[in-house]
Amino acid sequence: MILAHIWNIITGAGAGLILIAWLYVLCIAATPPKTKGAVYSVPHGTAIGASLAVLWFWYSLRLQIPASAAAIGLVFLTIILLICRRKAIAINLKNIINSDSLFWVGLYVFFYITNYIFTLPPATPDRLPIARIFNNDIFNYINIAQYLQKLGQSHIAGFSLTQPLSPMVAFTPAAFYIINGFSIFFNAETMRAAMPAIIAMAALAGCAITWVIWRNFEIPRSLAAAVGVLFVSGPFLRYIVGNYFLSTIIAELFVILLLGKTAELLFDNKQRKWNSVVCSFAPYHLLLFFTYPPLYVIGTGLQGVFVLLSLFSVDKQDISASLLLKVRDASKWMAAIVVSSVVPMILDPWHARDMFTLLFFISDKYTFGWPLDFIGPAAIFGLPTGLEIHARHSQVLNVIALTVLFATVLFFSARTKQRSGSRHVFLLLSAFSFLLYFAYFFRTGPSYQQWKLASYIPLFLAPFALASVAGIAAANSGVARRVPFISVSVGLLLLGLNVAYHYRTERALDEFPASYANLRALDMIGNTNELYVDMLTMSSTFFPVYFVHSKTLHLLSHSYYPQEALSPEKITPATPLFIEGDTCPADADSVSIAGVGCLYFRAPSLKLGADYSFKKNVPALYINAGMSGIEPWGRWSDGKRLKIGLLMDDEIASTDGVRYLNLHVQPYPAANSGIQNVTAVWGQGERSNMIVRGPQWVSIPFRKSDLSGYENRQLLVELQLPNATSPMSLDPSSGDTRELGVGFTNLSVTKTPLEK
Repeated sequence: MILAHIWNIITGAGAGLILIAWLYVLCIAATPPKTKGAVYSVPHGTAIGASLAVLWFWYSLRLQIPASAAAIGLVFLTIILLICRRKAIAINLKNIINSDSLFWVGLYVFFYITNYIFTLPPATPDRLPIARIFNNDIFNYINIAQYLQKLGQSHIAGFSLTQPLSPMVAFTPAAFYIINGFSIFFNAETMRAAMPAIIAMAALAGCAITWVIWRNFEIPRSLAAAVGVLFVSGPFLRYIVGNYFLSTIIAELFVILLLGKTAELLFDNKQRKWNSVVCSFAPYHLLLFFTYPPLYVIGTGLQGVFVLLSLFSVDKQDISASLLLKVRDASKWMAAIVVSSVVPMILDPWHARDMFTLLFFISDKYTFGWPLDFIGPAAIFGLPTGLEIHARHSQVLNVIALTVLFATVLFFSARTKQRSGSRHVFLLLSAFSFLLYFAYFFRTGPSYQQWKLASYIPLFLAPFALASVAGIAAANSGVARRVPFISVSVGLLLLGLNVAYHYRTERALDEFPASYANLRALDMIGNTNELYVDMLTMSSTFFPVYFVHSKTLHLLSHSYYPQEALSPEKITPATPLFIEGDTCPADADSVSIAGVGCLYFRAPSLKLGADYSFKKNVPALYINAGMSGIEPWGRWSDGKRLKIGLLMDDEIASTDGVRYLNLHVQPYPAANSGIQNVTAVWGQGERSNMIVRGPQWVSIPFRKSDLSGYENRQLLVELQLPNATSPMSLDPSSGDTRELGVGFTNLSVTKTPLEK
């Protein structure tokens, strides 16, 4: 197992290095510097190469060219450019391959290993090679990335990704570029590429932060790397990586590089033409626009704030500068930012429309996602501590403490011997980001949007505040010679504390059995072209989409894709039904899929005396409306009305006497003092009123005459639940908008009632 993890690290980190090298070479080959003999820095050159690759793949998608074909075309184009520009490429590579490059490669590998330790992707044959904390985005990303490799007709019924372009693709395209890029090294399997992709991107984000700190804070590189270690190992970044917010990390990487490039152009005291500044900014705006639109807007805004702080913050050497001159300079810089940021919208105005649609969509507090409480500043800074702070007095104390800390650092920063103006601006920007987050949180309270804002801005700007503290301490401690040793020691100590905290207190990432890969057998069974699929959870609903390719899938369980309702008469040998977690009966109308479930060629039905648990799919339960997903104990109703259809087997349906449908139910305890009024309507207008006070059996009598539909074997039941209540209405921090009435644990059909 250890060897398997080592091999995973080698292949994942190696794939990232090869892709970076390719993007840098693409930049040199396609966009030679204007000055003869000039050399692109690796971060800027890679960003230019990435922007060219992103444009190539984006317009390939617009033209309905599969990603695999587009990749082959870009590789051939790169080879041609390499041949034509071989001398310039050789000069650039000769100038960047040195001991400094080895340091950055080593730092990237170290950060990759660090992130790998915290995510620890499965490396054994009995598990799929993916893991996550809670969010289901990883499943959607690998499915869409896999589809984009070949395009064509979607195999999900009633769903299209490209005709027109689905918001799922347009809103987070960065994830698909990166996953498909890494899949080149994993036999084009997007599932195998998913974890290496996000681990590598988090490592590169750590390297970018280290790079910007080293270039702007006048501190030793080892000290900058120590700040980077705290960033990549911190609790909040672990949460973002564990929930697979890949697009956030990719886009933040570009935001950091954009701010670094802006600082370089503002503070290097060189006269530059206005159009040259626009060209320097353009690759980053292109990347943000075509990777993750929310951070395109936020990143551009942060860049504008950075410029204004740089030009209008008081500096002793610039105190005599006239306000008019500063306004003129600010206008030029802001105009360059505006022009550079507008260019991507001109290149694809339809995507600009989609971008603003997304921004309005995600800004709605009740749209989607799950709420968290106040994100602790210590967790944002990377210290080993809990993520959320719930008590209001503790939240206020944290705000006061951090405000005092920033004020103190700003005071000493203005008096330090270090003269880097950009360092002071980065510190101000970090303070501004926390101020913005605090204001937004205390205005909205616990929500999905507030903690996402914390991940967009303070998380990636907090390291600059730490770098300021470290720089002040190093400049005034009189131990300059020992700074590298102290930096490495402190960085490793904090890393060790974060590792210990993670494995002692934080939940392990969810893993998934490799038996799901047996779903491939559904492609090979029978001559059917369509298939109904009912999985146990939202997460597992994504797996048939990944593993089954030749059949049109009708998904009955909830996911990001269209959910269908099923009538039993639709289940035929031409349109079979697969049910996860079900054991096939001993007849010829079903086929077992090892370790996953059962494929039915005829509608399954309830058998007399058999007990069915709601902890898994009930084969003969056809839900029309009003039931929530499966949970470890059973299922809740969802809404004021629940409508279900239950298919009886021939023995029950042909009996003239009374039979009883028994439902074991329990009321939602938080509503109406734990009492639920229930009205049941079934059969030929039969009606019964009851009060559910606790866990109990409810027995509904029915006769042959109450059955209808599908060969007169189906019992239709409606439960009216007037006291159904949303948990969110009782506790806004829960984020649970379902209307819960009663919970179901068991079901059976018997000759005598089980009701007490």
